[in-house]
Amino acid sequence: MKYQEIDELEELERKLERGELDKMRKQASYENYRKRNSRPEFNRQIIENMQPVKFENWNIEDNNQVLILAGVDGEPLALKHNVYICQNERSFRPSRYVAFYNEAKIRYLFEVVDKPYDYCNWYNTPIRRTINPHPESSTDFRRVIYLKFKTEVGPIENDTIDKNGKIAAFTQGHRYTTIERLMKAQKTSELVNKSDLLDDELFDDRL
Repeated sequence: MKYQEIDELEELERKLERGELDKMRKQASYENYRKRNSRPEFNRQIIENMQPVKFENWNIEDNNQVLILAGVDGEPLALKHNVYICQNERSFRPSRYVAFYNEAKIRYLFEVVDKPYDYCNWYNTPIRRTINPHPESSTDFRRVIYLKFKTEVGPIENDTIDKNGKIAAFTQGHRYTTIERLMKAQKTSELVNKSDLLDDELFDDRL
């Protein structure tokens, strides 16, 4: 191990003793840090003491936006555990509500009860241990959004047409709409309009 790496490791140990894990997480991800040292017992100590990071820039109050997610896995998890789990630091527009597109329809609406948390792993997030008592990797960081079931909707049937005139999935990633549209809609085409396609992200299908 090089002298510079030894100095970095000693500094990280001091930060651990001072409880400065939040600052350490912002400076480098665990994976980058892991590559710089060869002490697995110290790696484990860091991971076990890390805390989730709340995504502060997420407005829940006075927010009528609905985040619509592809829900093959997400919808059953939300119905059973009132939670949505996805990639760490995934790019979402702050939304007060979440709905899932699953089996070519939208059927359930959930409300976001707290700002999302990033860097959630098996040690620092009890719901992850509940869902998976035997993780493949305890260092697998994920984003966790806590939800509560609000109501059934529709069901809102998919009528999305692709450029070839064939029925296509409404979303394979995520899209946005408003609570007013969602509560009235019977078809997915009613969740968006032409102006949305031109100047808004309501029809956004990016992961």
